[in-house]
Amino acid sequence: MAITNVPPRLFGILASEAKVAVLLRRGPSRWCQMILWHTDTDEIIRGQWVHHRVYEHNCLLSFDGELLVYHAYGPYKSKNSSKRIEWTAVSRPPFFTALAMWNYHLGNLVVYKDSPSSNEPPPHPSKLASMAKSPAEHLKQTGWERVGGSDDRVYPHESIWQKTHRRSKSSLVMRSHFGFPNHIPGRGTQSEDYSICRQADGAETALENVDWADIDHKQRLVFTREGRLYAAEILPDGLRETLLADFTTDQPTKVAPPPWAKRWPRH
Repeated sequence: MAITNVPPRLFGILASEAKVAVLLRRGPSRWCQMILWHTDTDEIIRGQWVHHRVYEHNCLLSFDGELLVYHAYGPYKSKNSSKRIEWTAVSRPPFFTALAMWNYHLGNLVVYKDSPSSNEPPPHPSKLASMAKSPAEHLKQTGWERVGGSDDRVYPHESIWQKTHRRSKSSLVMRSHFGFPNHIPGRGTQSEDYSICRQADGAETALENVDWADIDHKQRLVFTREGRLYAAEILPDGLRETLLADFTTDQPTKVAPPPWAKRWPRH
């Protein structure tokens, strides 16, 4: 049975040393939109769309927010094939246009544009000095601490992370599930549940219907729900929510990259 009326999902990635974040909006179907969010001013810049499955949990954002490494699946190679085109690319948010692209998750280089010098290939994602080496390392760089969960080698597994919210003397808790069966339309094999934990007594309050949450550069609780981006103040009796942006009515459109999005940043 086809899934209907599934709201878009928004997943965020905060830069560790700059007041910016990338939002990845999934829906409809395999369409994905990249959005740049300046967390200091809450300016939103809508970027490119791609008709691919972008795996947000395998994406990494450079410490300054200038580069994004993303992992994507394309269509099946043929109608009767079980194999799909798979690649990893480096781009400049909020554009998917590849500066460098490798077939199969960090495999051989297959195409690149404007490499740093005419005699050298572009750096492999694992060699980019401005990048964390894994999503888990990126979480640690942005203030998360792993506090529990099963061994990563076990399938399925769960990992538990927390991030301190100093103003309210509480913590944001994230339980990341991989391989767990769930029946929530639009969710894949990896998903997260979030809650607020009071440091005084350990009491937890679940954040209902939240796809992604974090503590941003201004020490705000920020989260996404049903295609909308919110900031919230944590109060003793609950949350005071503020809607920052609504992406529910966005539709795939062709967005041409500007010249700077086709060049490596100069540092």
